[in-house]
Amino acid sequence: MKWVRLLVVVLGMSPAAAAAAAVYDAGFVAGYNFSTLRIEGRSSIEGRSSLAAGAVVDFWINDTFGIRVEPTWLSKGAKATQHNAYWGTIDGVVFNLDYIDVPVLARLDLSKSDTHPYVLGGLGVSFATKQEAELTKAGYKQTIDFGGVLSPTDLSVDLGTGVSLPLGRNRMTLDVRGAYGLLNINKGGSVTFAGSPLPVPSTATHTLDFRAFASYLFSL
Repeated sequence: MKWVRLLVVVLGMSPAAAAAAAVYDAGFVAGYNFSTLRIEGRSSIEGRSSLAAGAVVDFWINDTFGIRVEPTWLSKGAKATQHNAYWGTIDGVVFNLDYIDVPVLARLDLSKSDTHPYVLGGLGVSFATKQEAELTKAGYKQTIDFGGVLSPTDLSVDLGTGVSLPLGRNRMTLDVRGAYGLLNINKGGSVTFAGSPLPVPSTATHTLDFRAFASYLFSL
């Protein structure tokens, strides 16, 4: 709960910071997300890659510091093929977890030149739009809705670094980031596989993402 309270504080501060900002930029963001799941006591969990896209608003508090709000569609998850996700009886599983991710990030420019590096840091809250897993056993494959087993929200701490490039009156940013899931998204329960109940143990499960994003921002 302390992370939820912290997120409320950060989100509550954002409108005040935006109101105090003299300038803001808005535009689009797109890029690449490499995700995996950290499942307690499990190894050989493989990552999966996907594209991400969304909108971005940069609120400038002063010449070098600002707040970036970035609602983005992206896909998290992982895959395992060695009986090592939650069961010893399933040959393979691919978790396909789609979210609307809303990071609220403090952005610090490291110089005042037109082309300059910056660092980012803050919290992101993710709202699930799809939570599926493709299970395989003895050649039989089935995609199962895991919405009743996994939490509909996720919370991460996001850290990154990048570079801002001028494009006339507008600008482009390129950055790389890591997003470390703070919440256990696995509630445990049961799903139906091949017509029979399949228990899902409530093994602690956290998301972990690595991202490379490009943004195009219009000065407003």
